[in-house]
Amino acid sequence: MVPIPASKEGKFFTPPVQKDIGFSQKLTHKVFNWSDQSGRGPYFENATKIFDNQREIIGNWITFIAETDKGYMLGFRTNETRLEDIDYSTSFVANYFDIFDPINNGSSMLFPVENVSNIFSIPYGKYTKYASNPTYDTYIYLSDNLKGEENVSFFVYLSANNDPTEWPEKYRGQYNNLLAAKVNDTGYVKVMAILGQEVPF
Repeated sequence: MVPIPASKEGKFFTPPVQKDIGFSQKLTHKVFNWSDQSGRGPYFENATKIFDNQREIIGNWITFIAETDKGYMLGFRTNETRLEDIDYSTSFVANYFDIFDPINNGSSMLFPVENVSNIFSIPYGKYTKYASNPTYDTYIYLSDNLKGEENVSFFVYLSANNDPTEWPEKYRGQYNNLLAAKVNDTGYVKVMAILGQEVPF
């Protein structure tokens, strides 16, 4: 299991209501002869639909949301005896991301979140942004059947940006959460994540 996108308090993102279907949706509806009404909001998927949908990905892994002692985490399971690497990516649309102070204003991070480093902000126009890159602790979990194996490498990356159609160029940007670790242990393993900003983008 690996961290899941959520606020530092563990709250999942809220998708916006989509008033009209987009071009790709219109094309899909035309191919399958669906009515436009079937694609009207709320359409964007929430965290449960994205991560807990039991989809099979490369290597015969199944994704699921796990409620653990550390809070919600993103899990992967398989019935295969020969384990394949997990390569998984997805995109989602949220109602709002605060790119200027994502830690304190409810934006998605790599949850669970513990021991956030001291945060120093500097003025930036009407807002502020971080003077340096904050770090925090999070967790990964490996089952006991991996005990005694070689190091398992993890690379988890979460990037979030504000809507460029609604923000002046000066305030368009994104923030990134990065976890990169090699683990040779089982159970819950504490690892460090780092958060960086790109403002303007």
